Amino acid sequence: MEEKFWIMHRRVAMCFGFGGLPSSYNNMGLLGLQRAREEFGVSFDFDLPETETDMEYYIQKCARSKKYESILAMGFASCNPLLKVAAEYPSQKFMVLDAVVNMPNVASYISNQVDIGFYTGYVTALITETKIVGSVWGVDYPIMRRWIAGTVEGAKYANPDVEVLHSFVRSWADPVAARNLTLMQFSRGADIVVAHSTEGDLGIIEAAKETDKHVIGFGGARPQDPEHILFDVVRHAEVAIYDAIKSIMCGTFSGNTIYVYGLKEGNWALTLEDAHPLVTESTKLKAENIKNQIVAGKMTLPDTTKEIAASVAKSKEITL
Repeated sequence: MEEKFWIMHRRVAMCFGFGGLPSSYNNMGLLGLQRAREEFGVSFDFDLPETETDMEYYIQKCARSKKYESILAMGFASCNPLLKVAAEYPSQKFMVLDAVVNMPNVASYISNQVDIGFYTGYVTALITETKIVGSVWGVDYPIMRRWIAGTVEGAKYANPDVEVLHSFVRSWADPVAARNLTLMQFSRGADIVVAHSTEGDLGIIEAAKETDKHVIGFGGARPQDPEHILFDVVRHAEVAIYDAIKSIMCGTFSGNTIYVYGLKEGNWALTLEDAHPLVTESTKLKAENIKNQIVAGKMTLPDTTKEIAASVAKSKEITL
């Protein structure tokens, strides 16, 4: 009974990424927290920052309180706030999702964008009729270039003659620019565009409606327009959040460590079971086969900075 009482009063804090709740990104973090509460009885507090300054203030406030077993933060923007606060509170344990903070009291959880990019590019290349696959991304971050690299290599593995286009909106919240870039890619011959620009995806979908072409959605977008969204790329970041808290509960926390979550870890999926009719049963079988090969480590994927750059160079950038 005493041990259960002790466990029930363990507490963590979460500094979510930008966008509030219910953004699909932050909602995954909330799901991870809720699962940890159900399985370990851990309590949690959280904040919904709007700026990096907000992030730093909340993380520092939590560390100063000394109430939390661990302080978690989500998103690349939390990197600088964590670097500062973790140095000020070396005995406090921190965890970060989608950034790398090389500190002895910080564990970093990042996604493998290359494997899901490869998987998505492969399936999309099986479907395209024009042999030109487009892609529109939010901000030109290194992790986005890893995603593009995977998309290129997957598409060309399925069909070496497929051309890949890419564009950066340079914002996560500009549907107008995303729409215009998508229209430009369609005008260059693309018949499918991979969407990953958060709020900008609304503009990508609108462009597909206007031209009667197709989109690969992100995060459960397909119900918005099942006629033009072929399937979705779905992330399960709640798996990493749950595992991060579990490491605290089980005493396995390891600072200055990078944990990579990809297809094998259940971080990504394609919603092919409910896909558009253009995604044939033959395509689904091929998709399952390539996914199994990726998970088994049988595919050679780009990884180093040089390899990523070389793969991205095979894609043509379309700009406004």
